[in-house]
Amino acid sequence: MRNITYVDGDATRPLIAKGRNAVIPHVVNSEGGWGGGTMFTGAVSRRWLAPEHEYREWYRRQVNWEMGAVQMVPVEPRIVVANMLCQVGYKSEQNPHPLRYPALVVAWQEVVQYAKEENADLHFPKLGTARAGGDWDTISEIILQNTPDDVGLTCYRFVHTR
Repeated sequence: MRNITYVDGDATRPLIAKGRNAVIPHVVNSEGGWGGGTMFTGAVSRRWLAPEHEYREWYRRQVNWEMGAVQMVPVEPRIVVANMLCQVGYKSEQNPHPLRYPALVVAWQEVVQYAKEENADLHFPKLGTARAGGDWDTISEIILQNTPDDVGLTCYRFVHTR
């Protein structure tokens, strides 16, 4: 049976298998806002400038700006960050679940196709759960149902240290 490997660590520092590449997919919102601080987008920005810059340009231009669209951003020779547009607005009392599951399915399928073409595995946090308000059980089921066995899946549980 297909599974996700869970490891303690930082998804911006993926454990890349020999001879493979890494794609780091994560959810971005429709409002052009890029989270910071303790959110995964903040970790991405602390490591690389390009994903946030490219996302903001994508939002400004609004070209291919639709739910389920994906923006691939190369950040290192063997690593690409995938900005997946799957969140409408921000999490609030009026919008408790801004993650759009159908958009996540479409985006994930595109990411998987790219990973297959690039001989890459997928490395990610519990994407779509925090500010996107998604349910990890539902998200992980989407991931498992839409990823073939030849693409590795590693979910990183960030460990806070002081």
